[in-house]
Amino acid sequence: MGELILTTFDWVPEPPRGHVRDIRVRWALEEAGLPYRVESTPFRDRKAEHFAHQPFGQAPWLTDGDLSIFESGAILLHLGERSDALLPADPQRRSGAKEWLFAALNSVEAASLPWSLLVFTGESHDTAAWKIFDGFLGVHRLQRMEPVLAGREWLAQNFSVADILMADVAAPRRSVRRAGELSRLSRLRRPRHGPPGLQEGICGPDGAFCQGGCGLRHAAEVNGLQGDSSRRKNGRAAPKVS
Repeated sequence: MGELILTTFDWVPEPPRGHVRDIRVRWALEEAGLPYRVESTPFRDRKAEHFAHQPFGQAPWLTDGDLSIFESGAILLHLGERSDALLPADPQRRSGAKEWLFAALNSVEAASLPWSLLVFTGESHDTAAWKIFDGFLGVHRLQRMEPVLAGREWLAQNFSVADILMADVAAPRRSVRRAGELSRLSRLRRPRHGPPGLQEGICGPDGAFCQGGCGLRHAAEVNGLQGDSSRRKNGRAAPKVS
């Protein structure tokens, strides 16, 4: 495999800051200890090269040598194939991790996205739309996760990309409150490795990792990840930013 390059937007508007999908990819890269660097692509001026990598004009995408991969779920699966730290080697647990990864995307994110859009647009909690989506997300999705996690630490017994994705789709860092009220589900929001800015951005309530924009360049400025302070305790360097 070649060099891993994660491409993110160079800037995002205020509402989605703290909710950008490159965070889940960075979390996985840090957990696996895979060396990578971050490049940025313009948010406002999306050129043909951008759409060649991501046909919907979104971010992030990951290049691995000659491979170019878009969609965060596909990227996480690809990284899982490169590291047992992200997908268990045991066939049964590996299958379980993949099952829960797709559950996070199809069952939980599909419910949390319209809820989040209502939050972003300032929807009143008294409207019919709010009550429908808030109730469905809370009762039929997030609360169903509590008994699943009652007897296990991680969704597939071993930590995996499924835990990263479920934590991210169920608990956007700045505005989703429900996941914080669910003790077992909120436990997934704890990265085990990575620079302080990543830990703060994932666990913090205000999306600190993306407060200055979604690129790691901005996160480094906000969270002091440059120079020697950007190195992890295990001696591996933090990602390069270009």
